[in-house]
Amino acid sequence: MSDIFSKLARYSARAGGLAVLLMAFVIGIDVLSRKLFGDSILSGGAGELSGYVLAVSTAWAASLTLLHRGHIRIDILQSVVPRAAWVFFDLFAMLVFGLAAAVLAWVGVSTFLESLSRDAHSITPLAVPLAIPQGLWAAGLVFLCLTSLYLFVKALVRLVRGDRMGVVALIGTRTAEDDLREQQQVIEDIAAKGNGHA
Repeated sequence: MSDIFSKLARYSARAGGLAVLLMAFVIGIDVLSRKLFGDSILSGGAGELSGYVLAVSTAWAASLTLLHRGHIRIDILQSVVPRAAWVFFDLFAMLVFGLAAAVLAWVGVSTFLESLSRDAHSITPLAVPLAIPQGLWAAGLVFLCLTSLYLFVKALVRLVRGDRMGVVALIGTRTAEDDLREQQQVIEDIAAKGNGHA
């Protein structure tokens, strides 16, 4: 199950990154066309499209960030409580995150369904059917909600089994040691690939 979430999060984040690069290229061409010809090739729609791309790619990338424990956490309380209690703060933080993601997903899906039912279009020269970007955005938020629910349940199961370190490794705050270990793994992977081609 974890492979499904990891793969989908990784591929969607890559797709979002490519979409952002593509939009940067389109905006660059648009700026050049204004400078050289005095007119926009997209009738001023580059800003509109880039807004959609940013919203959709951010919604989908949030799940990958969550799986890698990359979201910013305010963990000041953990510094004043025994280390053994940290796991409960981690579970509470994941629960609150999941509830927030659920609210965002509900708003996203409601917005998408309303635009779909009204056949709403943007009030710009492009007249984009809003259900398309909103549907992609809402799907990303739903996936974020499901990812947070999956992590919370998996962490709860580990806690019930007495695997506190497993809970911390899954949803705990990243430490400097975690970052160092990850960087070492990247270097080892690069070195292994280099030796394989040699």
